[in-house]
Amino acid sequence: MNVKRFTARTSRDALVLVRQAFGADAVVISTRPCLEGVEVLNEVVLNQVLVRFRLPSGDADDFTREVIRRIQADGTCWLGGTTWRGRAAARISISNASTTEADVDRSAAAILACVRAAGR
Repeated sequence: MNVKRFTARTSRDALVLVRQAFGADAVVISTRPCLEGVEVLNEVVLNQVLVRFRLPSGDADDFTREVIRRIQADGTCWLGGTTWRGRAAARISISNASTTEADVDRSAAAILACVRAAGR
């Protein structure tokens, strides 16, 4: 796995640098929690990633399970729940050759909407 830090004026500019360095199919992964409360738990191998959903306070296991329930009910995409290293997590796998970048963007937006709705 190639790991390199990119710094640019905007995230769009940084993504251009990533794709120049690693190709059009490069994947950007961060293991730090983001503002939306989504944390990547594992090193991504092939096409699977484990994520955990967290609020600033409260039980992250319960919150993660609630977000998974909402995502499954929403129906935009499917992901399953699991326990990883004793913590509740969601398993996301992108395994269909017909999946487009627009499909991924739509799925990411639906997941974040479920995170926000569960946090209200």
